[in-house]
Amino acid sequence: MGLARVGTTVSLSIAGAAVAAAVLVLQVVIPVTQGFVVAWPQDYFRAMAHFFKPDVVSYPFFWSLPGAYRLGTLTPLIAAGGIVALVAGYSALRAGARVAVVPFVVGAGALLAFVVGAAVTQYAGPV
Repeated sequence: MGLARVGTTVSLSIAGAAVAAAVLVLQVVIPVTQGFVVAWPQDYFRAMAHFFKPDVVSYPFFWSLPGAYRLGTLTPLIAAGGIVALVAGYSALRAGARVAVVPFVVGAGALLAFVVGAAVTQYAGPV
């Protein structure tokens, strides 16, 4: 793989990791700064599900945190950014770019957080 292409995959891996980490941080920090207890992941995954299937999944607008629905619609970016970071990071690591280890690990952590959050929300019961 050419040197320019390795740089591109490293940059892509960093961008994917940054997107995934930024959404996770926003979803945890914004409620805390507003004086609320963190409701991650349940409110955000329900908001994401309602955004994609509003006629099937209900969302408790009246007793949810203000702005939780808008932040919840960003939840798919955690998985997308994690996948991009993993795929591009793996390619860069195979080409010998050791700097790609950091976004690769961040992407794996973001995907793990997404899967755990989805599992916890699945078993949390209906609203």
